[in-house]
Amino acid sequence: MSKDDPTDAWTDEAFLSYVELHARTELALIHRDHVARLHRLAGTGVTLEDLTSVPTWVAMHSDYADPLIKKARAKAQGGRDHHGSQEEVDEEGHAQEGVAKGQGSAADEARALDRQEDDRSGEDDASDLGEDRSRAVDDLASPADGVGKPPRPRHPRGSRTVRGTDMLPTNGTTELVDEQRWATLGFKLGAPFDDDPLFRSAEFPPGWRVDQSADDTIDPRHLYVYDEQKRCRAYLFYANEAYDRDALVYFKRRYSTRPLAACDPEIAAITSRYGEDPIRDAFCIHDGMLDVVVERIVIAKLADERLHEYGDRLRALARERLIALFPEAYDPLAYW
Repeated sequence: MSKDDPTDAWTDEAFLSYVELHARTELALIHRDHVARLHRLAGTGVTLEDLTSVPTWVAMHSDYADPLIKKARAKAQGGRDHHGSQEEVDEEGHAQEGVAKGQGSAADEARALDRQEDDRSGEDDASDLGEDRSRAVDDLASPADGVGKPPRPRHPRGSRTVRGTDMLPTNGTTELVDEQRWATLGFKLGAPFDDDPLFRSAEFPPGWRVDQSADDTIDPRHLYVYDEQKRCRAYLFYANEAYDRDALVYFKRRYSTRPLAACDPEIAAITSRYGEDPIRDAFCIHDGMLDVVVERIVIAKLADERLHEYGDRLRALARERLIALFPEAYDPLAYW
């Protein structure tokens, strides 16, 4: 992760809670640096170097994460269950002492033995991952299928087949204005597939194709429509889970208004609060083809101006400048 990763400053318990939540959240991805930290806290011996062959972002499910989380918490708290109250801890200690002396009740004895067995089970599950490092890595190798789980059932038209030159989502191509724009670019759109109405057949112009970004940190559900000059001309999103299937495509405009901080790392590094530094709050006219800032829109906040009024005025001025410079800016086919 980057040096600005906020989780670096979190306590171990806060980090474990974060992983625990993500492991139970569908479609959530976790960075492999965090996977390495989880293994380190659990003491499995798996390091970041062992994980270099897996994708940067992976989906970690609870049956992979829970044994590691349990082991990490047991290590941090001397083997005690992190959910146990002091009364439960005292009760367990009393029960174990009674068992050792042969004086505890049957219930105390059973309760103590159950807790010991739970602790051993969690430790065994986590240590198995550490002892068999190839298993730990293999379970992380497929972010689409999730970590520690067999592949989920998928629709016959998987995301792999979306890449190429033979189909587009129906969402984003069925409105008359959209159909006309795709046709102007040279696309020949067919009917939606009978077995999958999310998509329709499409004959692409020469050189155009759908593919992923070369940046492997981008969510693999996000695809791009590239033209013959390898310029991104449209965005395509496709979620292909059995419980959640959706797809859409929409055009990218060459010129748009954006926060200046989204285009300039030096501006993004300024830490002043909104309304305190005009350059930090500035907008810009951005050229999406060349990825450059055409013009900065910088105004100071008025003394009696509320923050939302300041923001509205700034965005309105940016839109005015966009139209003044590029009257057809809102036409996604213009200026390419």
